[in-house]
Amino acid sequence: MLTTEPAAPRPVHATFPSLRGSGPIGIAGTLLVLALGPIFEPLNALLVPAWKWLSGTTWRDLGCTRPRNWPATLVAGILFGIALKFALKVIVLPLLGAPPINAPYHYLAGNTAALPGVTFDMIVGAGWG
Repeated sequence: MLTTEPAAPRPVHATFPSLRGSGPIGIAGTLLVLALGPIFEPLNALLVPAWKWLSGTTWRDLGCTRPRNWPATLVAGILFGIALKFALKVIVLPLLGAPPINAPYHYLAGNTAALPGVTFDMIVGAGWG
């Protein structure tokens, strides 16, 4: 019987199917990527594709697909980002006692020379994160 559904990719090694899903090794791998995120974002940019390849996971399974409607997706993302920033700055951070200025990134205020590199790092880090 013919099927229109493509076959799942085969993992590279017999051990690595356990990386897929939410088994103990899959959870450990996810926690490793999350733990290393703030420190080693470029390393995570390599770990995620390596894990994808070793486990035989498709990009579609990871949620990497093209939006059906680009303009609607962009508008929704921008509106959600504004709402999230407002909620965090006005409600959550004061409840947690956080200072109004983010000290680690305060050096960017008025430092236009540092913005391109930091913007790239943030986009790549957030994209993989």
